[in-house]
Amino acid sequence: MTAPPPLSEKLKLAATGYLPDGSMSKGKRYTYPEMAAAGLWTTAEDLAKFAIDVQLSIQGKSNKVLSKSAVEQMLAPVLGTYALGLDMLKTGGDIYFQHGGWDEGFSSHLIAHKEKGYGVVVLTNSNHPDFIGEVMRSVAPTEQWDNYLPDN
Repeated sequence: MTAPPPLSEKLKLAATGYLPDGSMSKGKRYTYPEMAAAGLWTTAEDLAKFAIDVQLSIQGKSNKVLSKSAVEQMLAPVLGTYALGLDMLKTGGDIYFQHGGWDEGFSSHLIAHKEKGYGVVVLTNSNHPDFIGEVMRSVAPTEQWDNYLPDN
């Protein structure tokens, strides 16, 4: 993941954001001044690599990003279903970790099974999170995810 904006040679490859009315975000994309929430730029591939490393770390097979104990703490709910930066979904004995995002012209969602090695990252250059839910509702049964029944 990189902080905004990407290097100039990569910026020309960055997606243009679109608002709910279909109009383009002013200046193609808004660069947020904060470097955390809504301020990070990434790719679906990098988010997927993060999810995979979390899955491997929890199994004690990797510590590229975080140790097993750090991941265990990160995935432990502290307020209802919310853990440290992630939302935990428990369904039918299976546990998924997830996080979504929204800013001007873009929507995103990452969900992955805590232990079984599957998941999906969906990034869109529009403010249509319902579409992301539709993609996830398509991926889960196609890939035969255990006990995954999305609400939206």
